[in-house]
Amino acid sequence: FLSKNILKEQMVFNGGALPLRIFSIRQVALEKNYKKYISALSVLDTIIGGGRPNDKPTKYELELINKILNKDNDGFNEYIKNLFEYYVIYAKRVVINFYWFKEYYSALTKDLIRDDIDNIPLVENIVKFFP
Repeated sequence: FLSKNILKEQMVFNGGALPLRIFSIRQVALEKNYKKYISALSVLDTIIGGGRPNDKPTKYELELINKILNKDNDGFNEYIKNLFEYYVIYAKRVVINFYWFKEYYSALTKDLIRDDIDNIPLVENIVKFFP
């Protein structure tokens, strides 16, 4: 969906059995492609939602998630920072499926799960990330 009118609010509605999944956002005028950030946020959404992942996340996606969670976002532009802040605001619950977490996201153990005791979430970190 492309719009030439930036002063008019326009929306696209679609429906179906599966939720809409956004793969990329581009700012054409600035020649910016946010695909790698959208991909990392999508992986984070799967982790926080407790869902089954579609694919194994890349090392780069896990590094971006780590940076996003720890607010180590010096290289991020304002749009990506705001996108994560809005995600946090609208997150209604945090569900971590320990099986999928250990299988796919073990690189994030120190941020969300205790590594010395199985299946114990780091509640203080989760509350810090998602107040």
